[in-house]
Amino acid sequence: MAAGGSDGRGDRPTARERPAAAHSADTEPATPARRPAVSVGPDESSGLEDTLLRGPAPPVPKPDDGTFPLVPREHYQMGPEFARGGLGRILEGYDRRLRRTVAVKELLLRDGHAEGRFVREALITARLEHPNIVAVHEAGRWPTGERFYAMKLVKGRTLAEHLESATTDGERLALLPAVIDVCDAVAYAHSQGILHRDLKPSNVMLGPFGETVVIDWGLAKDLTDPTDLDRNEGEALVSSGSAYKTVDGIVVGTPPYMPPEQASAQPLDQRSDVYAVGAILYHVLTGYRPYQNVRPHQVLQAVVSHPPTPLEALSPDMPRDLVAIVHKAMAREPSHRYPSAKEMAEELRRFQAGQLVGAHDYSLWEIARRFVARQKAAVFTAMAFALVLLVFGAWSFENIRAQRNAATEAAEIALARLDRYRLERARATLDSDPTAALAELTRIQDLTHVSPGAASLAAEAVDLGVARHVLVGHTQPVDTVAESPDGTWVASAGRDEAVRLWNAESGAVRILSGHRDRVSTLAFSPDGALLASGSHDGTVRLWSLKGGESKVLIGHQGPVKGLAFSPDGLRVATVSEDRTVRVWTLADEEAEVLYVDAVDRAVTVAFSADGERLVSGGHGDTAIVWELAAGTHTVLGGHPGPVRYVAISPTAPVVAVADASGAVTVHDLGDGGITLILVTHEPDVAAYGSRIIWMRDGKVARDTAHVPGAPVATAPLEVAP
Repeated sequence: MAAGGSDGRGDRPTARERPAAAHSADTEPATPARRPAVSVGPDESSGLEDTLLRGPAPPVPKPDDGTFPLVPREHYQMGPEFARGGLGRILEGYDRRLRRTVAVKELLLRDGHAEGRFVREALITARLEHPNIVAVHEAGRWPTGERFYAMKLVKGRTLAEHLESATTDGERLALLPAVIDVCDAVAYAHSQGILHRDLKPSNVMLGPFGETVVIDWGLAKDLTDPTDLDRNEGEALVSSGSAYKTVDGIVVGTPPYMPPEQASAQPLDQRSDVYAVGAILYHVLTGYRPYQNVRPHQVLQAVVSHPPTPLEALSPDMPRDLVAIVHKAMAREPSHRYPSAKEMAEELRRFQAGQLVGAHDYSLWEIARRFVARQKAAVFTAMAFALVLLVFGAWSFENIRAQRNAATEAAEIALARLDRYRLERARATLDSDPTAALAELTRIQDLTHVSPGAASLAAEAVDLGVARHVLVGHTQPVDTVAESPDGTWVASAGRDEAVRLWNAESGAVRILSGHRDRVSTLAFSPDGALLASGSHDGTVRLWSLKGGESKVLIGHQGPVKGLAFSPDGLRVATVSEDRTVRVWTLADEEAEVLYVDAVDRAVTVAFSADGERLVSGGHGDTAIVWELAAGTHTVLGGHPGPVRYVAISPTAPVVAVADASGAVTVHDLGDGGITLILVTHEPDVAAYGSRIIWMRDGKVARDTAHVPGAPVATAPLEVAP
């Protein structure tokens, strides 16, 4: 295209060297002394490596003239013609507007099929913006109607020409970076859904400053366009001098470099281009194109029937790593090749860096030889040291033994440091995750390095509570957890909207879906048959643990933040940020709404042991005790912070209220007075994780469940008769 030639010998210039300098931005271009190598597309080549397009030609609709706008000819000053074929020609041009030298490709034929192919080639090439792909600057129509597009003019020689002049393995290996650049360009095209389908050395330009450009995208296929049905396939576009003949079926590409599936007109994918890049690498490493010894008219059949001459037979001294890369890239079965050009590029870069490549099975001798090649200085030093051993005998023996002892001591020191580091990691995570701390302790290899600290730390972890199961499955943070009365089930829920029901023994999980927002509260019924869940979507769901079906309680106008079953399991109390408290009768799914103006946005609710009272609390510093039968309520104040948890004593007429300040306040239900204030933790320790526990021995306790390691504070409770 704008900078490259085909392998055809008839149309490209014969000059080996191309002009390397672009014209100045502020001067008119002079006619170059020599012509840069260019590609005129698959329709304009001839010779042994001609591009084939075979089969009955499907119609190509003529593109809308709006695709290419009119461009005045005076915008460009035309220079010499580089190449010409049956479809078009390429000239050197000078863009007077942007003051730069370009290559201009003009369409000579005016039939709809040719115009469709020309437009398709220009549009696909323009989409591919990559340093190793020729850039399209402009596309349009001259006032006389001919279509054209202007491209970057890349001056230099094609990879095919470089291979013609390379006579040694070293000279050809120096071209390996260009093959890696081709891989990068093809990988980028694949990421855009484009297959090249005609990769070969003559379609790769090498510039004078090390640049590599893949050209000639005339046979490219757009995998993202469902209307791209190989519209330009089916026409024999080889010149009269071609050794190939038109045959039935659809075959596009250059036979020596095409994979078997392309030669047999089968569906293609990215791995087909990978094969072609492998064939280019084959040519680079051997100096011969694949199937060099096959007669031209038999190459297509040979590609389908058998692989080319093994690379190692043509270049026995070539590194085995590169040979393996070529074999993998040119595998007969697409599934045995590199999945992408990007992976092939990574393999070649690993070879360049002296690393092991995945395509080759290394022997121990090869691995050792590579080590020596990479560590020459170290190896020579070792050899010199061995010589010293032979000369100085006993002295060397003592010296080696001393070094061995030093190495052993260094290893022991390193191991001790590692064990101490693991001990410190365990100590750092003890408070936040005792289970992780204990796991870290088990990785210590020698307890003598950390004794007695490890033993005492392990005991602390066990005292704080080590998880029997770590239940993993939620995709977002967990907000609430509940355990069934018999301990068989653990329910968890949070911001991923799903309720997960875990078997406490096996860890098996059931996912209960239905809520449309985060789930903030869970509770099991006293008999363990039902699980209730409250959500920010304003609903409460009752899940049957046997069948998994659910009932929906609808009524709240805001997020449901707390719920509790009555002791007999016949009612459920719920609180919401809509400032209401609702008591639902499960038999008829009806709710009694408890509401007063003073109700804060509640977050917690609890029944008394006889089910006659209900206590709620929330964002304010008050709690409310509801007498359900009488329909009255009592407001309990005097709490240092917002209420987080409430509970009514099962044995005495008192209610305990935990707040965010870290205190538990116990109220006498007779007169509402405060009988006890229990301060358990610092304010920043006690928060949403706090719970109130009534002990059987008449003590009230507060447990901070979300703060592992925080002590459980208790206090005796004395209630006046």
